[in-house]
Amino acid sequence: MASNYLEYQVNILDARLNRPIADSTGKFTVLTAGTSTVATAYSDGNGTALTLPGTLNNGVARFFLDASITSFDFIVLTANGHYAYMRALSQSNQHIRINPEQTNYRMYLPFTTSLSGVVYGTGFSLSQSMLVKDARARINIADGTAVVDVGTSTAGITGLLLGIICTVTGMRLVNESVSGAESLGSALAVTATNFAVRKYHVPANATTALPILYQNTTASGGTAAPAQGFIILEYDRIVSP
Repeated sequence: MASNYLEYQVNILDARLNRPIADSTGKFTVLTAGTSTVATAYSDGNGTALTLPGTLNNGVARFFLDASITSFDFIVLTANGHYAYMRALSQSNQHIRINPEQTNYRMYLPFTTSLSGVVYGTGFSLSQSMLVKDARARINIADGTAVVDVGTSTAGITGLLLGIICTVTGMRLVNESVSGAESLGSALAVTATNFAVRKYHVPANATTALPILYQNTTASGGTAAPAQGFIILEYDRIVSP
């Protein structure tokens, strides 16, 4: 009997060495192609549910998808801060090459709003090698009232973004301030007289990575579907001799 699921093994390769990276702590997630919707994935061919984000095993992301799926989008964040967002991967294309010398990244992390006031984790974290320079959001599915804050376990839930309005789709532009709707969080800007002073955010003196968190501060509007989109963080990898 044919299985209802197809196995995928996405190999995260070191572009210089052309072999899988030695990483068994990095995280990955799978999205429905062309959307910000986290796909339904399985850990085996029997349909055992797989919680996403999943964890790499020696640089390999292994999972199963329904046999009807022909392509998917894929996000990976390695243990040392390399990031990739690949569109429309398929059975015939399961390799991602990481440039070990790359230091600047723009990271897209999917989110879906839910209960008001409840803090949710993206499943991804900032390590001490990641210096965040900027933040914004893109709304793919709007909600009548949802407003989202973004932060970390040490910067606070509004540390990166404050009051992102999710009532319309598209890129949300933020104010360089630390107060009011749709502004940078206190970890990225400080309000001064008549202007805002920008700053960077990096986990300091942390023995473990800092989870990237978000919450909906306003209850979903009526019967509208939850808001959905991407948290976008621009960061540099900190490297040293």
